[in-house]
This record gives sequence, structure tokens and C-alpha cells, in this order.
Amino acid sequence: MIDLAVLLCGFSIFSALLLALTHFAGESYRDQRQSRDPGLLLLLTLGGLQLVHFAWLGLGLDWVSAWPYRLMLFRYAGEFRVSPDAA
Repeated sequence: MIDLAVLLCGFSIFSALLLALTHFAGESYRDQRQSRDPGLLLLLTLGGLQLVHFAWLGLGLDWVSAWPYRLMLFRYAGEFRVSPDAA
């Protein structure tokens, strides 16, 4: 199961990188900086979380106990807050 988890971590990291380089390129969001920047930040956070998971599972590094990991978790959860204007 750990091999599958490491494989999926790698897939997530490279998918986030590919999505950031292709979908969030300059042409797609030329005049929509308010949409592009949070999307890139979300992809950066997700990629960082998966990189920590890979380091923990694949390399045996205990980065999931460190404060930057917890900061990324709270940063990721903050992306899904409901705006008062949305209702």
C-alpha cells in the first residue's frame, strides 16, 4: 500500500505542476489576476502537501510533524471558505 501511496503522491505533484504550467498560463487568465493567483496558490499548497507526504512515506523523513506542514494544512483549508457575497 505504501508503494501505491508514493505513486499517487508523485502523480499529484506532477499533475499540479502540469496544471500550473498549462492551464494557468498567461493566455488563459490574461485579465483575471484575482482568479489566477489563488488558483496557483492552491496548486502550490497541494503540491507542497504531497511532497511532504512523499518525503514521509518514501524517504522516511518525519516532516508531517513539523510546523510548515501544519501551516500548509491550514492554508489549504482556508481556500474552501464560503464568501459572504456568494449567498
